[in-house]
Amino acid sequence: DLGTVLFDFDSASLDAEAATQVRAIAEALEATPSYKPTIVVGYTDAVGSTGYNLALGQRRAQTVADALTAQGVPVSRIGTIASRGEADLVVAVATAERRNRRVNV
Repeated sequence: DLGTVLFDFDSASLDAEAATQVRAIAEALEATPSYKPTIVVGYTDAVGSTGYNLALGQRRAQTVADALTAQGVPVSRIGTIASRGEADLVVAVATAERRNRRVNV
């Protein structure tokens, strides 16, 4: 993985920390032009329905993909943009654990 971007509860917006993480990922992509295509996968915590969480994870992944292109990463370097919702929890709890609300690139 090139990096992980964390999100606030029920949000697909980048805060200042997340924007910094996106910049670091964009710089890593620029430094490794052979690394492609980039896979952007969104996740959620376990709060909410499966359908809602899949949609939220997708919005988060799209937000990060859009931010990467805004940082100069060519659209052609962005491969798959997907959501795993609440699957693959980093911390296996049924609460609003921030480390589960993420996008992996």
